[in-house]
Amino acid sequence: MWSLDDQKFIGELSGRSTDTWTDTDVSRARWILHEQQNALALLLRSGTVEGFHIGTVGMTTRHDQIPLIDIIKGLRLLTVEARLAWYEGRAADALAALRAVGRAADGLVKTTVVISSYAGAAAMRWAASGAAEIVTDPCAGPAILEELHTTLPVEDPAYWADKTMATQVAEIATEGLDYIEDFHDPAMGWSIPFWVSSRFLLEDLFVAQILDRWNRHLEVGQGPAADWPESPGDEIWSDATWPPWLALSGTVTPKMLSGRAQAQAASTEMQQLLLALDVRFAAPDGLERDGCGLVDLGSPTALTGEAVICRYDDDLEAIVVEVNGAEGTLEDHTAAGNHNSRFRSIVMPVGPRDELCE
Repeated sequence: MWSLDDQKFIGELSGRSTDTWTDTDVSRARWILHEQQNALALLLRSGTVEGFHIGTVGMTTRHDQIPLIDIIKGLRLLTVEARLAWYEGRAADALAALRAVGRAADGLVKTTVVISSYAGAAAMRWAASGAAEIVTDPCAGPAILEELHTTLPVEDPAYWADKTMATQVAEIATEGLDYIEDFHDPAMGWSIPFWVSSRFLLEDLFVAQILDRWNRHLEVGQGPAADWPESPGDEIWSDATWPPWLALSGTVTPKMLSGRAQAQAASTEMQQLLLALDVRFAAPDGLERDGCGLVDLGSPTALTGEAVICRYDDDLEAIVVEVNGAEGTLEDHTAAGNHNSRFRSIVMPVGPRDELCE
């Protein structure tokens, strides 16, 4: 049990590097983590098991069977613990927390429910961002970096976002209106109108309209978000016979593609992190100006369609690993002010590791 203010604080802090934390932030984070030590211990234990799965293996999991809000709160708590632990020199604790986040993320992205898959993508971004604090610390030696690599999630959230969407399109095509009705709660005031759910002659038209919109989302979302139209959701719905609110099925709305963009961002951020790790592995005793020449830049990213950039920055005296256009692309497809639109560069100091750690 914790206050709404504490939940908001942990949520905001989970997306920020400790180099932006104030002394007040550190003190409050310590206090909240102490207050939540029992929950934290349970969450950390989840990182010691081989898999994380919601629902029954081989069966479709309904959206209302997943305590998604609680899961997100827990993963944010773990992310803050990882950041704070590294800040305080508790390397083993930081790695344990990141491992728990990574395993949970891998499980969530593979669920058959779109919103859960998107939550898994968000968790992957928290894992990548938390891990970047270790990668950018020149005092993190080869052994720590090798162990960090084993904690990272391995699934591709962009791939699973596409697969989950395709799976739900197939389910709608098979089950028709019965499937769509499962996503509506009359108590919330947004159920399908009686005259549709009562199986009048409009049923086939209604389901066909839903399928058409889902398939358009599939088609647009499979390309890099940087190449999408300016308002892809509105464009998809512009010629719909049925208004968007009527076709709402828990996951299909004009703004739904923002979740696909976040999944692509998670794939891209993990690709960026792994490239930075490769740079560190290639120079275990300390980075030099030409460190980028020691690694393969890899394939184009899911979000921008462009490869990750690795360069030496004279002003910073550091190697910078970045994805041009990533933050702008996210801002185009994410609600204004959403901290998930941030996409930071990874900056690694150049110089002998022993000297930088004195």
